[in-house]
Amino acid sequence: MAHADRIWPRVCFAITLIVLLGALGCWQLERATEKRALRGDFERQLEAPPIELALHGAEPLTRHAWRKTRGSGRYEPPTLLLDNRVREGRVGYEVLTAFRLDDGARILVDRGWVPAPARRTDLPPIELPSAETTVSGRLAPTPSTGIILDGAALPERVGPDLWRIQHVDFATLASAFAPGFVPMLVYLDAAAPGGFDRDFVLPAVDDGKHTAYAVQWFAMAGAVAILLGISLNRRRRGTVVSTIEPTDP
Repeated sequence: MAHADRIWPRVCFAITLIVLLGALGCWQLERATEKRALRGDFERQLEAPPIELALHGAEPLTRHAWRKTRGSGRYEPPTLLLDNRVREGRVGYEVLTAFRLDDGARILVDRGWVPAPARRTDLPPIELPSAETTVSGRLAPTPSTGIILDGAALPERVGPDLWRIQHVDFATLASAFAPGFVPMLVYLDAAAPGGFDRDFVLPAVDDGKHTAYAVQWFAMAGAVAILLGISLNRRRRGTVVSTIEPTDP
């Protein structure tokens, strides 16, 4: 009886562990399903026809991330140098310039990457196209900047109409450069004039890793179940043997 009292807490623990591991596997399968849906939406945006920037007043452009876009207007100050952007082992800047649309709204255009000079006080030569033009590219959220420190989004003035920032935050930019910008970027097409190195990398939506994680969780749950079964079977056999009385020959 005492032995039975010792075994049941172990059984309860093993069953709880199996349920937990199975739940984690189901959660990873749900994540995989969500990622497949995101990948489908992403692929549809890539193949969708260009959307006009002038439609920003009718619906949020944030719904059309990574979709081709175009709009007419002209570049104007400010130009923002997004700091610490590494490409092929070299540190540089992403050049973000304000573009005023024909309706008066402004959006930031990522014109590409430029290498940073050797000295921090030196700045890359940035020219501002002056003629009216049509920009074409892809709508995109702001670039990832890793760890965001306090004050990283505050613009640092480094030259006439030229500012350096560590992170793009549209609320902060609206305070510094009223009335602000449409809360999306345009990644300028490689063939469009007025840009720099534009080897933009589109994001990858990977659902395979979640499926792999699910398989691992289910495998661990199965292993615990097998070990539990072996332990209970050994105990049952041991109990049966112990109850058999030896007989005289």
